[in-house]
Parts: sequence; structure tokens; C-alpha cells
Amino acid sequence: MTMQATESKKTTIGTTISELPTCDFTVDADASTESVKEAFDERADLVGAIVLDGDQILEVVSRDGLFRHLSRAFFREIFLKRPIREFVEMWCGDFLRLEADCTINRAAEVALARPHEQAFEPILVDYGGRVGLLDTQVLLVAQAQLLSLSRLVEEQRDAAETANRSKSEFLANISHELRTPLHGILSYARFGLNEATTAERSELHEFFHNVDHCAENLLHLVNDLLDLSKLEAGRMTFDFRPADLGELVAVAIDEFRSLCAEHKVEIRYQRPEEATATMVDPDRIQQVFRNLLSNAVKFSPSSGTIGVRLRRVGKAMLLSVRDEGPGIPPDEIEAVFDKFVQSSKTKSNSGGTGLGLAICREIVAGHKGRVWVENNAGVGCIFYVELPVADPDLLSDPMSWSEMHVHRCPSSDIAQ
Repeated sequence: MTMQATESKKTTIGTTISELPTCDFTVDADASTESVKEAFDERADLVGAIVLDGDQILEVVSRDGLFRHLSRAFFREIFLKRPIREFVEMWCGDFLRLEADCTINRAAEVALARPHEQAFEPILVDYGGRVGLLDTQVLLVAQAQLLSLSRLVEEQRDAAETANRSKSEFLANISHELRTPLHGILSYARFGLNEATTAERSELHEFFHNVDHCAENLLHLVNDLLDLSKLEAGRMTFDFRPADLGELVAVAIDEFRSLCAEHKVEIRYQRPEEATATMVDPDRIQQVFRNLLSNAVKFSPSSGTIGVRLRRVGKAMLLSVRDEGPGIPPDEIEAVFDKFVQSSKTKSNSGGTGLGLAICREIVAGHKGRVWVENNAGVGCIFYVELPVADPDLLSDPMSWSEMHVHRCPSSDIAQ
């Protein structure tokens, strides 16, 4: 008799049974059944034996099958001293033989299609010059791993496809957004050049005003791209200094008065009575406030109301911006803060780059705070910005503030 084992390899997509562990254990058909039993007793890893009649494979004897029959009354006395040939001729059925290039999934299907009493018998694997026995349980474990790997690959593929779609949409959006102010600049510049000597001063002033307005919009878009690049690369620096959050919010709201009037939207600001001074980079935090207010105005219906509230919750200041827009699908609540992503309810007609909220998240994280959104119970949604409050002693020490530990306010303390 001979014994030899093959080593298993890592299971991957497209793996065949040739990469699964098999054992070569052959016995002559005239060897005693007892010798086969003793080999099984000595080696627990043997799942069966290949019985040879000369150079021909007569049958496969499984460990479980042999011991199951020998456990019956008088079977030991009858068969142990007899050739294994007599045992297999009486008790063994047709064995399953598969080519080594058979895939794991196909092999598992064929193995489980056998009659119930043979479903877990070892499988004879033909390597084209030698054979080996494959444990059906090892095969089924490999199939389970393969199915799990397939699901993981499918999830990764779906995620990659989603990311590619988002980037494609971003490129389409940014191309449109960049072209719009560029066309405006070029158009009004040409008007000015063509009519510089004949146009009224008021007309020239309007041309320059429109060029300036378009250039500001273009600069805003470019700055968004640069800001996100710096934030992701960790190159964005913050100029922490004492600032009154209540006043920063008020200034940001005042900047949107004319836009609100144009959209027929009202902003109602509820400012706390207590002090709202803390340590922030005022310019960057106002960038966050402006972005949230811009979204609220953009998505609010005509004659709608935007509710802005600033209050202290524990050791944090909490700003909420509530709009009456279409809201955000529940499965997109987290994704709207990812770069290049816009809500499916608004991206079709809202324009924009899909970078604003991603930049907000990075800026707030740089202040050791957090930003999130919830759908309002009635209509629209509410964006929250939580920023830690500096102790009075730290208001004069910006360097210490940037390294301090932040206490999060419990969700139960957050009232809408």
C-alpha cells in the first residue's frame, strides 16, 4: 500500500479541485480487510482507500463505510481476515470519479447529486497520470469559501461601479459648472471689447459687474476642488482663534438675504442667550455654514422657511439647519457626505459639484467635531454641526486647543 498527500492552495475565483488537498492511499485487492482497517486506525486523515486489481482501480473504500459495516454483529469475524476485494464486491457501489480540472462548484453539485447514502463518500480525482481521494466535506467547505469570496468580489465590483458612476457624474457636473461662468466671462468680455468705444458707461459697468460675478463663481468652484485636495492630503491648516459662533452664523445668514428674497425663502434664526465663544478657524467654519445655508435655500420651495438654531448641548455647541425640501432617501443619509455624491432626489436639477458636504465634513473633523443629517419628521431634512466648546483658559491658547480631547454630546441630548 502507498500513502501520499497533496497540499491545498488558497481558494480563489475559478479554483478547480486540483488545488484542494487529496490523499493517495492504494491497497491491493488481495490485501486483508484488517490491514486496511489498521491503516485507517493509524492515520485519521485518510478518508478512504483506492483498491487496485493489478493496474486497474477496482473500487474506493471509504473510512466511514468500512467502520460502519464492521460495527455490525459478526462482521469483524467474517471480513477482517478476508481480502478487501470481497468487502468491496459486497458493500461498495460505483465511486465518483472527476477530472482534476473540474471546478469546485461543479464538483460540489455532482457530489451532492449522488444517492443519499453516498453523498459524503470520498471522490476519486484523476490528475491525468495519478489519482487521489478528495474528502467531500473539504470540497463543500471550499465551495462555501468560494461563495463567500464571490459575494465579496461582487460587493467590491458594485462599490467600484458606484464610485465610477459618481466620478463620471462629477466630471459631467464640474464640466457644466465650470463652463457656465467661463461662458459668462467670455461673453461679457466680448460685449465690452466690441462696445468699449460706443456703449454707455452704465452698460460697461454692467458688463464688468457680470464678468466679476462669473469670475467669483468660477473661483468658488476651483477653490472647492483645491480645498478637498488639501484636506484629503492633510495639507490644510487651520487658524484657530477665539470666535463667537452666534455671530458667525448671523453673518453667514445676512449674506444670503438677497438670495432668499430672490427664491422667496425666509430664514428664521434662533440664537442662544448664553455665550457662544469657542476656538475655531472662523473662515473655515463660515465656509461650512454657508454651504449648509446654500443647500437649504437651493432645495427649499418658494415661500418655504429655513430654521437655523444654535444652542449649547453639554460641552458642545450644536447648530441645526432645517429646510422644507424633498429630504434624503434613508439609504443615502451617510453617502451625501462622500465626495462626488449628491442625493438622488436633488442631483438631477440642482447642479453643483457634489463636493460641498464632503468639504464640510473634513473641516468639521479638523475641528474635532462632527456633522450629520437627519430627515425631518414632517418635511425636508435637518443638518447638524457639533463643535466642542473651549474652556475659558484655552480661549487664549489656540495651540493647546488643537490637541484637546473632545467630549461628544449624547444623541439623547439632541433636540430637534
